[in-house]
Amino acid sequence: MSRRLGAILLVACAAASCGPDPLEQYFDSVETTMRVMLRDSVAALPDPADIDRTGVGAVNDARLSALGELLRLVPPGEVAEHHQDLVDGLGELTTATAAFLDATADLDADAFATAAAAATEFAVLVDAVSEACDALQATASGLKLSTTLAC
Repeated sequence: MSRRLGAILLVACAAASCGPDPLEQYFDSVETTMRVMLRDSVAALPDPADIDRTGVGAVNDARLSALGELLRLVPPGEVAEHHQDLVDGLGELTTATAAFLDATADLDADAFATAAAAATEFAVLVDAVSEACDALQATASGLKLSTTLAC
């Protein structure tokens, strides 16, 4: 009798879509990825006023790691566009940062800090990433998920 009840419950559960919610799983993964990226970025460059090549490189490494994690996810349809915006934004930001690091490779520390402070194009790229992350957060909030993305 218990096998029969178990089979009935299994069928009922399958019909009712029991199991982890794909949206919750997706947002849990994005939340973890963004928190790790933020933690590693702050650890690499604790004082943005003290910009140096090593710190910028480490922040870019944190972003590249987050990008890799996001690329592994298969977003549910409801968030696919925002997910792609986040992936695209991080991709553009990491590519631009790598190009900047390459272009400034011969500069001393002071000249690098000056060049970094003058590189205003990064603000637009960071804003695009933030906007995509905020859009994902708004979607999660609208779905009443307890997700808090580190945008």
